[in-house]
Amino acid sequence: MKLISTNQLVSTVDEDVCLQARLTVIDKVVSRAQGQTWIRLSDSFGDLDATVLANTLAGQWLHMLSEPGNIAVEVVGQTLVCKDGVRLTVKELYAIDASHVINAARLMPTSWVPVGAKDAWGSLIDFIDNLESQNLRDFINAVLMDEKIGGPFAQSRASGENHRSFIGGLVVHSMEVAILAGAIADTLHCQLRDKELTQVAALLHDLGKINTVGTENPRPMPPKLFKHETQSLLLLAPHLDRLQSQAPELCWVLTHLLERLATDNSALRSHFIGEDIVRYADYLSAANDIGKGMTNFLGLCGYATKHPFRLKQAA
Repeated sequence: MKLISTNQLVSTVDEDVCLQARLTVIDKVVSRAQGQTWIRLSDSFGDLDATVLANTLAGQWLHMLSEPGNIAVEVVGQTLVCKDGVRLTVKELYAIDASHVINAARLMPTSWVPVGAKDAWGSLIDFIDNLESQNLRDFINAVLMDEKIGGPFAQSRASGENHRSFIGGLVVHSMEVAILAGAIADTLHCQLRDKELTQVAALLHDLGKINTVGTENPRPMPPKLFKHETQSLLLLAPHLDRLQSQAPELCWVLTHLLERLATDNSALRSHFIGEDIVRYADYLSAANDIGKGMTNFLGLCGYATKHPFRLKQAA
């Protein structure tokens, strides 16, 4: 049986498949007379309509559910072709939590991820897939499944008026910093464990901006009174507690990194190279976005450049 995403359904006609997604719509009124319940499943690749037989365990579970509320589910069913396209006939349906999610970023409905963040979100999916540490993978999945974090993280800006100040800019900036951090770690021949911890810290270092920047002005919280770095720690606290019980060493290093980034502006007093890497990757990402290329520099100087060879020809 294949584990697929909504965009792969067309290639699995008449096959039994397994799919993890968000249950976003339940239409009980229209379909009950026919003994079926229509549901809509959404992931980061698209939406999918499916049918559930009322006399199955899955149908009974749906009947007791008052509101879907974007519940993460795993469904097992068969792909069928109908006049409206491809549908899924559900045989089994289970609610799932972060501990069972293979990749929580895949479960975010496509409507949750702004157009400007689509590519970055795809990079996030790949990043989670390629993490060697199962503990870190579970940690990020739990963070993204948190209703206070997942959706807001996908939609928040990275800044109010500086870098990546568009809807979804926080994901773009965070993934850019994580990718830069990974490249620097590779260049320095860091151990894989050190690299992954550094990249996770890079991914989450600005998480608190969902509270201090948000999607629009006025901001959810005044940035002059509340530091986004502190908000990051508050949002991550319950998930760090869980990581502490599973992998204390990873939790200590990750907590230390986030605390240092929140409380000390000097990389000179760092004890773990991951801190230095995140700081410089963060700076480079922002500097590149606000325009520090040669063209911008020469425009700022107001100096009209000409190629020396052309000057010689003109003479």
